[in-house]
Amino acid sequence: MTLLPRDATARIDPAPSTPRQMTLLRAKQLTSPVASALRSGPSAGQAAVWIRTAAGPKRGFGHLRRCLVLARLLRPFASCVFLAGPRDLWTEDQAAAAGFESAEFRPENVEALWSTLPPPALVLIDTRVEEGLAALVAIARARGVAVASVHDLGLSPVSSDLFIDGSLRPAVPVELPAEARVFTGPSYLVLDPVYGLLHARRGRACGPIRRVVVHLGGGDTSALFPKVIEGLRRSALTLDVVGVPGFAAWGRAELERAHVQPLRFRWATSDERVWKLLARADLVITGGGISSFEAICAGAVICPVAQDELQQLSIAELARAGACVPLGLQSELSTREVGQTIQALSGEPERRAQLIEAGRRIIDGRGAERVAELLTSLLRDRTQAVGQP
Repeated sequence: MTLLPRDATARIDPAPSTPRQMTLLRAKQLTSPVASALRSGPSAGQAAVWIRTAAGPKRGFGHLRRCLVLARLLRPFASCVFLAGPRDLWTEDQAAAAGFESAEFRPENVEALWSTLPPPALVLIDTRVEEGLAALVAIARARGVAVASVHDLGLSPVSSDLFIDGSLRPAVPVELPAEARVFTGPSYLVLDPVYGLLHARRGRACGPIRRVVVHLGGGDTSALFPKVIEGLRRSALTLDVVGVPGFAAWGRAELERAHVQPLRFRWATSDERVWKLLARADLVITGGGISSFEAICAGAVICPVAQDELQQLSIAELARAGACVPLGLQSELSTREVGQTIQALSGEPERRAQLIEAGRRIIDGRGAERVAELLTSLLRDRTQAVGQP
């Protein structure tokens, strides 16, 4: 497995981050003070925030992507440093591409961080890699440093002051401190703020399906992508299909050469914005993580594929709410059933419209703003308590 160039960030985390791009999407709709974060750079004399997360083809990239979104929103208020494991080149590389520093996180020597980095006012944790987390939290709390944590399904809990779980089936651990603040549910699901703006426009579901995007997330989807494309081919529909690559390079050329007629298939280029592709799509085949919620906010019908049993739980909740047509577990995916499902949906525009509206009721894409407001409030309270500016 090899790393893509650093511009791979544009392929998988494509949201606008410059003033010009946000102006085109009416950035003034965003709440204050978070809106200014998307138009501001770092300021001198800021409090430090340490962010512990992890990423990789087998681990996925959702945790890292959430942290990058939050770090951008915190930029006017804090100086963020990503703590990457010794072999986690993915977090280090993507943090650098986004303009953030990183430091090596060694679980066996967490105490050393306090002598090598500016001391933090806040430690933010978003990872299921638990080695060293207990020591990090214990030292932070002993030093009066605030701890915030972001979770999926309540997994890998830590003793945090602020507990966030934006999943559709949140779970709150009983071992949280009594004074901890807890915020759960999809209102706190962190997506790039561009998806909150896209949510304001209504999705469309008229005529047959013509434009399809395959957006399976950032992990290793080398076994899944060909099966999805073959399933689409079996629908016998004339489709324009765009595949969104993940972070790992795994044989794109082979799929481009494959016989997929009547599909017109191509890969998204490095300068294409994924949110634009999603907003124009009639249907999106997604993974069961962040990609599914991005497509929902963009106003697309989604057919998610679960890459593991945890994703299956989230997809089941979406299906129960009438917001998706699940394609099942990756290991059990049937190309024939994929083709039949897409063919049936193409002839049911009313059903597709219902799916779009059901998704819009579940998530509004504004979770990052809410979480950033909570983090800035915690940061402000803690820095004032210790006399920092």
